[in-house]
Amino acid sequence: MICVGSVGIGRYASSILGSTATELAEKAHCPVAVMRSKVDQPASDINWIVVRMTDAPDNEAVLEYAAREAKLRQAPILALGGRPEELREIPDGEFERRVQDWHHRHPDVRVYPITTHTGIARFLADHDERVQLAVIGGGEAGQLARLVGPSGHPVFRHAECSVLVVRR
Repeated sequence: MICVGSVGIGRYASSILGSTATELAEKAHCPVAVMRSKVDQPASDINWIVVRMTDAPDNEAVLEYAAREAKLRQAPILALGGRPEELREIPDGEFERRVQDWHHRHPDVRVYPITTHTGIARFLADHDERVQLAVIGGGEAGQLARLVGPSGHPVFRHAECSVLVVRR
């Protein structure tokens, strides 16, 4: 795993981020974590880990990394599912079945399923949930700048969230 910090991410996040973190996330042959933190933010104030359930080939690995991080951080997971336009679709009933399977495999992880037709970046822009980590697949690495974004910008209320890009 490669971990990079978010120093320098500011007003022009996509151009600054594009030169380092996004490049790593898109081309690395291992997982890449872009770590963000706000020193003045109480840890209990940012608690969710967010992940999207899709039928992409690497999604099982993405879900396993999310579960592992949830255990380490003792954090609940928001599992997004549905039929988003930018990601592959999950057939009807499959989302619920996969959430149940996940509960059986990881009974010590609290999973809260959310049916939505948007990806993680759009979901976070539309909702006020405080997220400490977004876990995405390698095929979604191009969303990194949208997920990390400049802190303080109204579109990026969740900008203190770190992102883990999972590669097999």
